[in-house]
Amino acid sequence: MDTTAPLLNVTRTDTEPCCFSLQIEIPAEQVKKTYNQALAKVSAKVRLPGFRPGKIPTAILVKNYAKEIEAETQEQLINHSFKAAIGQQKDKLALQAQLDHDSVSPLNQDAPFSYVVKCEAVPEFTLPEYKGVKLTRAAINVTDEDVKEQLDNLLDSRARLQQVERPAELGDFLKVSYSATLPEDFEVSKNGEYLVKTENSWMGLREPELLPGTTQKLVGAEIGAEISLDVTFPEDFRETDFAGKTFPYMIKVLEIQAAVRPELDDEFAKSCQAENVEDLKKRMRDMIQERKTKEREEGLRNTLIEAIMSQVDFPLPPTIVEYNRDNVIREIVRAQQRNGVSEEQIRETIKESVDKAEQIARQRTRFQYVIEAIADAEGIKVENEELSQHVNIVASMNRSSVKKTLREMIQSGQLMQMSDSIRSTKTIDRLMELADITEE
Repeated sequence: MDTTAPLLNVTRTDTEPCCFSLQIEIPAEQVKKTYNQALAKVSAKVRLPGFRPGKIPTAILVKNYAKEIEAETQEQLINHSFKAAIGQQKDKLALQAQLDHDSVSPLNQDAPFSYVVKCEAVPEFTLPEYKGVKLTRAAINVTDEDVKEQLDNLLDSRARLQQVERPAELGDFLKVSYSATLPEDFEVSKNGEYLVKTENSWMGLREPELLPGTTQKLVGAEIGAEISLDVTFPEDFRETDFAGKTFPYMIKVLEIQAAVRPELDDEFAKSCQAENVEDLKKRMRDMIQERKTKEREEGLRNTLIEAIMSQVDFPLPPTIVEYNRDNVIREIVRAQQRNGVSEEQIRETIKESVDKAEQIARQRTRFQYVIEAIADAEGIKVENEELSQHVNIVASMNRSSVKKTLREMIQSGQLMQMSDSIRSTKTIDRLMELADITEE
């Protein structure tokens, strides 16, 4: 079979920014030649009683296998001209060109053959000024109040609940039974049944509230108290059956438990792997210093990226934007699922989030192209050793062999994503080295 690229008549039409179509026409003589090649190929494969393979008369072959011959001819014509036509263009494709199946012309071995491919190109843009970006690195100050707050949080996390006989206070946990009075025709989903009535359930007098607005009304309540109140659910309440509605509730307080914190002493400090209270405070101060340093550096990197990205604005390939938009929406859905949001509310959120997701997707897509261009300019590459380290980590986390993990990551595209992520991180590291940073 002749594998040389056929002579082509290629007509380009720019349909929108980053998008173009190519009408590809192959002359009749090439169509005829390819048809004969397809004829020979089909003849060698098929079996007809009374004929040796490859010796079937053409007329009989065409009569019995016209569709197969036509399909083989079209496949060869498209395969041999597709890459050649795209290779004539100066554009770098953002993704694989797509054949417009409706555009494929009927096959006539004595006439030209044509079809259309649709393409999306990597955008062309002027590289922004990325060297010497001015940044200010603020000094970090860890105050005694910071340390006290951290210690208070630690003590709260170690607190134990203890039954008390006093009136309820903010932060207490109340064992309650409650019921709502609802209209007879009010329909409640399974996820919202807990809001209608419950027995012997625990309710914290803190955020987030089980029943919106009840915390302050229950402060001061005593054991055995029966409290009537109206509960108004916000418009964005997780259970959409109740969102934006107000219902009367009866709440009975059965038990009150208070969170009792341990004493901050050397014994407590030792339970936290510190030598004494002063050592614990020092460790807390160091931990806060480390956290604030990390937050500051992350903020600097974000400021750097914003400064660079503010210099560019260029059109983007729509399919890439759409792909990234769908990823953003999936991230939103996964976050809501983790938070126990109902499926109905998730569907509503998706509708409301499309525009926001589109905006985020455009920012991400544009950033990807800019960071790749800077990486190219700076000669930043990902070494095999770097990828191997990350693959080993993934294999260890999944308790799988490195070989199996590598194969799965290649098949899923995760390895390519990991490579892009490593290169992006290295590029931002380089940009930080090139930045003009003033220390405060």
